[in-house]
Formats: sequence, structure tokens, C-alpha cells
Amino acid sequence: MDLVVALLRRKFYWLGPNGSYIKGRTGRTLKIKAVHCAWRRDPLQPYLRSIEERFAGLGFRVEWTIELGEFYESQVAAAALLAEKEKCEFDRDDFIRQKQLEEETGSS
Repeated sequence: MDLVVALLRRKFYWLGPNGSYIKGRTGRTLKIKAVHCAWRRDPLQPYLRSIEERFAGLGFRVEWTIELGEFYESQVAAAALLAEKEKCEFDRDDFIRQKQLEEETGSS
């Protein structure tokens, strides 16, 4: 196990495995998973910037993996299953873009 990652995980415990998580590092680049609970990413941007700034202060660069929260992933999975049952093509990215637009305009 990487001792630096272990120390950073301990120091930044609030990046726990149920949400954002330090996955590992390559040199001075930390790989961090961020889980967000909205279709649009703009509410997440200030959080990501603040994390990047904290790690930059320690001499690290952050490489993000962005994942949707469980609730949102379950909606994607349900839509994919429905498309499969109806023998339709399912485009995950198009579905997410549609949901982002709905969230932005307040429609559903």
C-alpha cells in the first residue's frame, strides 16, 4: 500500500469511501473519485475546485473520476432496462444530457 495515500486518506478522512475517495496516486497526481447527487455537474464544481486547491497546497495535482450517486445510477439502469425490453437503442450520455436539461429547466 502507498504510505502517502494512506496518510492523505487519514488526513482527509471526510473524503470517505461512501462519497469522494482518494483512489491512488501516480507521482504527484492523486486519482480521486467524486460522487455527486445531481444530474448537472455545475453544483459540484466549487467542491472540486476547493479540493484541488487543498491538494495543490501540498504539491499534488488531482485527476478526477466523476460518478453519479446511487439514486441517479439506478435511474440510468432502469432506463437502459426499459430500452432493452422495448428493443430500442439506449445512449447513456444522451439520457444524462436529457436529465441535465430537465433539471436545469425544472421540467420532467
